[in-house]
Amino acid sequence: MKDIDLCKSALGVHPPWSVEKVRVDAKGRRVDVWLGQQSNSGLLRAASKAFSQQNWISWRHLNMFQHHVFIHAHRNDDIQQKNVQWLGQPGLNLTRAMAKQVVKMLSEGTSYSAVCSLLELQLSDIWPIKRALDEGRLTLGGKKVEVKNSKAGSPTPLLHAQADDGLPTIDDQVWEKIAAGVLDVHIKPLALKLLIAKIRGQLVNIDEKEGRQVKLNEVRRYFVKHRQKLSGEIQHLKAIA
Repeated sequence: MKDIDLCKSALGVHPPWSVEKVRVDAKGRRVDVWLGQQSNSGLLRAASKAFSQQNWISWRHLNMFQHHVFIHAHRNDDIQQKNVQWLGQPGLNLTRAMAKQVVKMLSEGTSYSAVCSLLELQLSDIWPIKRALDEGRLTLGGKKVEVKNSKAGSPTPLLHAQADDGLPTIDDQVWEKIAAGVLDVHIKPLALKLLIAKIRGQLVNIDEKEGRQVKLNEVRRYFVKHRQKLSGEIQHLKAIA
């Protein structure tokens, strides 16, 4: 019971949701948490459900006490609640809270390998999130994560690093302008034109700021990688920044 109460408090589980079962593997640094919702009669439906793998959807959640946390919810429960951060979307393998952390780090310019290392994830955990983001299917819900503007003080170390390459940081509105076509007439490389066209199409389906920054950062990385050949484009970029 103590494990159930601790997980309920740590996750912020409130009715109609309830923690049904907790399994702690101290040696493997893993915690599995099963959650269910109450029926109208007040009896927990999950209490009578078999904890079989085929009846449950699982997601990796944020680490807790240096343990990897896995959330399990029954397929018949309402798992579409966008404001519940310890749930994930069907077809994805991270909870909204973990997905939001991944997207935030990517939007700040963190590499995929660094994200995996820092959050103790596998690359295979991140690719479905990237694909859902590309296709406009990712809904993080809850309060949006804001990335600080380095021009307004207190920038993160990642934004410091971005400023060192001589280009506007990823949270600068110039990248939105480029995606909108402001710089089209000055862009010569076909590969860059095609990249911007692809990102422009993907941004149509992405509303959340951190999600848009992940896609815009693909354009920024192209400028960083090819800045020697894009001197003219960079001059115009800085002029409209």
